Amino acid sequence: MLYLVFAKIALVAFGGGYANLPIIQSELLSRGWCTVEQFADIVAIAQMTPGPVVINTATYVGKTLAGIPGGIIATLGFITPAVLITVAIYCLAKKLSSVAWISHGIRGIRAGVAGLILCAVIFFIENSVIIGGL
Repeated sequence: MLYLVFAKIALVAFGGGYANLPIIQSELLSRGWCTVEQFADIVAIAQMTPGPVVINTATYVGKTLAGIPGGIIATLGFITPAVLITVAIYCLAKKLSSVAWISHGIRGIRAGVAGLILCAVIFFIENSVIIGGL
């Protein structure tokens, strides 16, 4: 059950970690797995630990409900949809890579991503403590 609940959350959750917390809260409260106060504590702990807040929340909830195996199961439930979607997209892209316009489009996307990374690097170099502080 823990696996399926977090897999369902991951399937409908878009917009980043904090945008997904209301969905997680709704699921947990409707199942009686925690109170509002407990959820606030869970989120606070999830924010303090390294990693994405939603995965930390899933892990903590799973561990609280079913020990270490529960933490592992909840985490796997949350990451499984993303892994499956990524593999499906990869397989589809690999299959369609021989189509000329798709191949050109992928090359264009790569160039765009490289440009975005370069812009981020330049921004951080210009605004770093080392360079900006001199």
